Amino acid sequence: MDIQVRYAETEDEREAVYRLRYDIYSREMNLESPAVDHERQVLTDANDDTARILYATVDGELAGTLRIHWGGDAPFPEEFEETYQFGHFRPVVRDEQMVVFSRLMVRKEYRGSMVPVEFFAHIARFSIEQGARLTFCDCQPHLLNLYTMIGYRTYATTYNDIMMGLLVPLVVVVEDLAHFAAISSPLLQFSGEDFRPDPPTDILALLPAAPTVQPVPGDAAADWARTFGLLAESHEETTPIFEGLSDDAVNQIMRRSFVITCEKGDLVIQKRAVDRTMFIVLAGLLEVREDERVVAVASRGDVLGELAFLLHGERLSDVHAASDDVKVLSLNEKAVMSLMEEQPAVAARLFLNLSRVVAAKVTSLYHQATSPA
Repeated sequence: MDIQVRYAETEDEREAVYRLRYDIYSREMNLESPAVDHERQVLTDANDDTARILYATVDGELAGTLRIHWGGDAPFPEEFEETYQFGHFRPVVRDEQMVVFSRLMVRKEYRGSMVPVEFFAHIARFSIEQGARLTFCDCQPHLLNLYTMIGYRTYATTYNDIMMGLLVPLVVVVEDLAHFAAISSPLLQFSGEDFRPDPPTDILALLPAAPTVQPVPGDAAADWARTFGLLAESHEETTPIFEGLSDDAVNQIMRRSFVITCEKGDLVIQKRAVDRTMFIVLAGLLEVREDERVVAVASRGDVLGELAFLLHGERLSDVHAASDDVKVLSLNEKAVMSLMEEQPAVAARLFLNLSRVVAAKVTSLYHQATSPA
């Protein structure tokens, strides 16, 4: 497999990238945005004008793309200021020491290949070469495990993107080699032997001790679940999805899952989006909506997104946070699916529980539809 990564320097190259974006975002993922031009079948916006655009080919075929904004090229787009909270870091980091990458996408058939790795390697080398101290990006909840394993950290509040829905801002502290070593990050191999900066204590002091998106403590997940009322001594009080599962099984299911804090009005699940994240409500209320009509309210212990998780299909409804300080557990799909090979009995019980959750919702909808007005 011959993978080449280049900058899109000609109009034809950029146009090919915009068409690739359209294929993935609009056709595959069913996402809509003002940036989508259905007539030309491209996806582009004004932020492309000040960006460096990368693309990757596999044996000559366009396979993926990535967009880079560097403070040394031009001022950052205005919306980046709020999304990534640059002002929090500016006391110690200049704009030319910041890099943001976005619009990372890879064709479905190459997502398990080295193409994404090549993009992350390029970003790492680019950041070091430009003297950047911080590299920013964002991701959907189901990708948090991938990004944090690479070395990205959560640090800011989530936000809603008009096309992607709920997104989590992330940052890499480029000089924090100790963190990369501690998590065995692949970024270490791209830093080079000559890159040996002093520990970035000035930046690390600015990172929050308790960000709004936090990983679940893996070995103590069952104890942690009890504090949120997801597990209980009595059968009647245990959240349905964990019914009949041992502490060890719960630990494995929740391994590398994340707790996400949302504010009232946040769009947690976007209708028609193709996304396999499954959520369990830990605190607060969420509304399931059809257009502007509320069709259901979810509270602590309720499961959301299980149909898309099971069927690998589209989201059926919008789900909004309906109260302040909503907390949801984003279950790690890979950890759940790996149980099928490693512990099939545990996986069977989990999927039995999920089927009961779905059946209960179908029964409720049936009674609503057949009850007298």
